[in-house]
Amino acid sequence: STLHPIHSRSLSLSRCFCIALEPEAASPQEGIPLDIMTGQIRCHYDVLDVPRDADAAAIKKAHRKAALRHHPDKNVNKTEEEQRESAAEFKLIQAAYECLSDPIERNWYNEHREMILRGGLDGGADGGDGSTFLYDVMPFQYAGCYNGYDDDDPESFYSVYNGVFEQTFQGEKDGFISEGNIDIEGMSNIHLSEVHLGDSTSNWKDILAFYNTWEGYTSCLSFAWEDIYHLDDIREAPNRRTRRLMEEENKKKRKAAKKDRVEDVYSLVRFVKKRDPRVKAQREKSLRDQEAKEVERKREAVQRKKDILAAKEEWRAEAERAMAEQETADLNAGRFRLADLDSDDDYDYGGKRGRKKKGKRKGKGKKKNVVQNEVDDKDKTDESEKADIIY
Repeated sequence: STLHPIHSRSLSLSRCFCIALEPEAASPQEGIPLDIMTGQIRCHYDVLDVPRDADAAAIKKAHRKAALRHHPDKNVNKTEEEQRESAAEFKLIQAAYECLSDPIERNWYNEHREMILRGGLDGGADGGDGSTFLYDVMPFQYAGCYNGYDDDDPESFYSVYNGVFEQTFQGEKDGFISEGNIDIEGMSNIHLSEVHLGDSTSNWKDILAFYNTWEGYTSCLSFAWEDIYHLDDIREAPNRRTRRLMEEENKKKRKAAKKDRVEDVYSLVRFVKKRDPRVKAQREKSLRDQEAKEVERKREAVQRKKDILAAKEEWRAEAERAMAEQETADLNAGRFRLADLDSDDDYDYGGKRGRKKKGKRKGKGKKKNVVQNEVDDKDKTDESEKADIIY
């Protein structure tokens, strides 16, 4: 297959995906995702010694067992060579578990497992997709692509992935120009060149801008190399309907290829972000800040309740003190409160609003007198009638 002109692999890529053709060609190094004896790329399931359909509990159990066996603290009495091999195996175990314990990452790994074990999309340096511009990002979504997080190490996390994202954008740029475009400012994803992964000293604002930008990645290329029917084929079509069907089929192929490319790059971004120590540190800081805010919120709520209770007690004490002072003043002035008087006390203490005297219910008494007069008049009438009859 034709090699990509921009696909010159660095040492970090050879560390990740070189398949040993000769025994002496595979020199095992710490953190390399290759079998120490054979130099072959190792499957995550083989590293943990679990079947591909193993559930989460089985994977967790296998990881614990393997990690305990190869943990550096368990091999302090071994030779230096054995300790080095155990440390390398321990890194593979951790990387395998980190991948298989994440449902999304495990699903992606299952879909691309065969291609990964072959060393790339087509088992070689190029992407195997017919394009000379798309940078093959798949090899960099596998453990062992980097070695540590030292800013000065050319094989460190920051060095490797800064190069990967720069090459990915460069491929977009070269492809855009090859399609007849002159002004690169017209690229729909030109903003990708404005952000960088940085290093361990980068501030969080720049780091966040980088991930937000690349998580929204979309290719500016036409993916015309995916066409089934070329221009000559379409021109030689027997009728217009056939030409239209050919064009529609080409559009579908381009759209599908573009979608696959976007998914591959997004998977890379997710892979890198998950392993970025700066993101982990920021997440932990956010959790600590959130917990601190929650503690402060609860403390303020408790203090607010205490303040409300104290205010109520203060108000009650003030009201009782004011009432006592008023009662003392009333007693000194010879005044009495009506509430302190006996309800059966008939004494008139004066005042227009004093107690009403007995017998002052004029309305009810008047009504009673009227009824009595009517009864008396009726009795007199009856007696008069009786007298007339006797007469």
